[in-house]
Parts: sequence; structure tokens; C-alpha cells
Amino acid sequence: MKRVLCIILSLIMLTSISLAGAPTYESKTVSGVRANVVKVKLEEGVKLRVAKNNDKLIGAESFQSMVKTYGAKAAINANYFDAYKTLEPMATIIKGKQVIHMVGNTASLMVYDDYKVHFDTLTLSYKGSLDGKTKNEWNNNTQAMDFNIFSVWYVNQNPSDQSGVYIFTKYRNKDIVLNGGWIVEVVNNVVGKTYSPAGKITIPENGYVIYYGPQAADKNFVDQRFKAGRTVGLELVDQTGSSTFKAGDKDIKYSDISDMIAAGPMVVKNGKNVAAENKKAFKEAKINTNSAQRSAIGLTANNELVMVTCVATMEKLAEVMIALGCKDAMNLDGGASSALYVNGKFVKAAGRNLNTIFMVQ
Repeated sequence: MKRVLCIILSLIMLTSISLAGAPTYESKTVSGVRANVVKVKLEEGVKLRVAKNNDKLIGAESFQSMVKTYGAKAAINANYFDAYKTLEPMATIIKGKQVIHMVGNTASLMVYDDYKVHFDTLTLSYKGSLDGKTKNEWNNNTQAMDFNIFSVWYVNQNPSDQSGVYIFTKYRNKDIVLNGGWIVEVVNNVVGKTYSPAGKITIPENGYVIYYGPQAADKNFVDQRFKAGRTVGLELVDQTGSSTFKAGDKDIKYSDISDMIAAGPMVVKNGKNVAAENKKAFKEAKINTNSAQRSAIGLTANNELVMVTCVATMEKLAEVMIALGCKDAMNLDGGASSALYVNGKFVKAAGRNLNTIFMVQ
């Protein structure tokens, strides 16, 4: 009898584990809009992840292929990207604790501790330090200033800003051709050589390069800071200079974000419809005026992740997300990119190959 009870208890435990975070799906009318709605209870055992086309920054892959490759239980399309020319993503992407793309002030979804999420509109950058020093200091021995800090604004972004400061890593799967400015090679977090580029550059093994655009810095600026052999530290900070964000009563470091997508606008914040004010940052009529095919993602007060596809204006999309219980929600890439998958079914097929998706594993 005891053995039977043990077997029954084991089966119950296994069932509860297998059902942890099991996605649910409904096709229903919400606030007068027909919507595909996927909900996932965020709890231990759930893993939220970013998936990339063929695990590369630039390019596109079918939604079906990405879902299959990564074994998603549920998935939705994510960041905007240049679908017609370069196939480069827009806005910031973090995947597996690696910042693989960083640019812009955008609505963002951040994942930490595998299944916990935080929504905000923010600009991330790197606060750089040399030899562990976090400020410039006067050196009494040399009677000169020791320069120990720097900032980086972009990661793997097309270098169009002549006054910008960039990091390029091997995740950028496209030739980087630069003329003018200054390159700092960093290998195993140690400064190597510095030079002014004239053509295609090479990313070092086990490292990256920092690039100062032609109007960002001169040779003297680089030489004062990046002496060979100095150790390099990088800390993610937001537009206020903070390296942390509030999650309840806890401070979470941006460096602890495992995965992040960014698009926009933010349509719901703290339970309020903020679409009208936030859409002003977008110039395209299909975003700020017209009713169009949408994808959106949000979080409810009882910690459910909500993924939606529908046809709506931005303000109406916010109404839909609020009606579904979302306290925070953001718009994702839409139109032909709009796609939704759950429990073996593609409930909204993408009309083109995609660059980035967000998934539940």
C-alpha cells in the first residue's frame, strides 16, 4: 500500500512539474477586438529566452524554424528590424547575458532569474573603467591627471554616428569597414593595441574592439586612457547613470539581465493607457495613427506573461492589454512580422522571416 501511495505521489509531483508555467491559449474578443491571447504563469521552472536567426545578429530565419530549433513552448516575434534591406535589428538585445546589440531609448522587456520580468523605457550604455578605477584622479608623482573612465553608447550597431563610441564583437556577423577615428583592441579584458582604421577591421579572439568615431575622440584622448596592459571593466547603466533597477523591494543589476528585447511604444504602464503619449516618438502612420496588425507582450498583477496578436490602433491595443489584466505592456514589431506560437500550433503565422523572437521554454 505504501509503495502504491509513493508511486501516486511521485506521479502527482511529476505532473505538477510538467505543468509549471504551461501556456494557455484563447482566441477571443477583447474590448471589441478579436485577439489571439497566450498566457503563461511565471514561476520557477519557466525559462524566458531570446532566440536569434541562426544564432546571428544580422539576418532572418523562418518563425517555424526558430521555434523548432529552440524547443519553444510559446513564442512571439520581438524587435523591429530592417526587413527589406540590411536585415539588421533595431534597439537593444541581450541574449544569454551577452549584450549583442545596444542602441536607442526604447520600451524594453528584461528577464532576470530565468522567469522574472521587468518593463521600462530606457537607454542602456556602458560605463567603462580602467584598472578597476571608477574616476579620473590627479597623480602627484607625475603631476598629471590619470584618466580611468570612459563611456560606450552602442554595441554592434552600424557605425553611422561620427561622434559615437561603439563596441564591436564577433556577434556582428557582417564585415565592419571603418575609415578614421580610433580603435582600441581588448583581449581577455586587457587593452592591446590602438590604431586608426582604414578599411575592414578584425575582431580579436576572446575579445572585442572599442571604436571612437572620427568626431568622438582624437589620438591624445585615446593614448591618455588606453595604455597597453590596462584592464578594462564594463558596467551597464541606464540614462540616469544607475546600474540597477527596482523590482519590488529589490535592486537588480542591469548586468544580471539574462535576456532582453526592445521595441515600442510602451502602451501600458502601472495599469494606465500610455499609448497616446509614447507613440509620439514614432513617425510612421502605421504605428501612431492607423489600425494595423499588432504583436504585444505584457505582465499582469498576478504575474502572468501575456502575449497577444490582433489588429488595432496603438490606443486600442493598450485597451486590450489592460482588459487582459496587464499592469505593464509594450508593442512589438507588427505587420508581416507579427507571429504567435503556442503548444505546437502557429496561431498567427509570420508573413516573412524574422530576426528576433521571444519565447517560453
